[in-house]
Amino acid sequence: MKEFLKVKVNVLFFISLFLLIPTKSEAKLKIPFGSRDVIDVVYTTPKQDSIYKDDDKLDIARYYREFNIAYIFPLYIEEEPQLVFYDAKNQLIYDVNTPEQEQFLNEYLKEKGIDKEEKLSLSWYTRWGAKLLFLLLIGIPIAGMFCGKDDEIKEPKKL
Repeated sequence: MKEFLKVKVNVLFFISLFLLIPTKSEAKLKIPFGSRDVIDVVYTTPKQDSIYKDDDKLDIARYYREFNIAYIFPLYIEEEPQLVFYDAKNQLIYDVNTPEQEQFLNEYLKEKGIDKEEKLSLSWYTRWGAKLLFLLLIGIPIAGMFCGKDDEIKEPKKL
């Protein structure tokens, strides 16, 4: 059993050593990770009833900040979602930070029949799914190392 454990430790050591050695192909492919700002347009204002700022049409968007790996594993939300005005043409965000702006936004959403809480909610995958998937991807190989079969030789029983 101890020899089998030593073999597993040695294999794990050499695999991690192999993964840490830089290669030429590794230099070309970098997996992005870290914080990123996410802007999802939740309501595109119609042309006849648009919101304008300096002759630029604004839409209503959900803005939040998340920590993710490779843009597909959002591990946690750093800033909770909030509704903002978004200028898609110039890619500018106008934060709703005064009571007057907040009141205007709430009245506009109410007039259009849009539920604010529904637009602020994030998908299940963004909140929990990626965490679960990430834990499975890390946990299955580790569990496989410790839950493997024991290769002990058993003596035959005498009848």
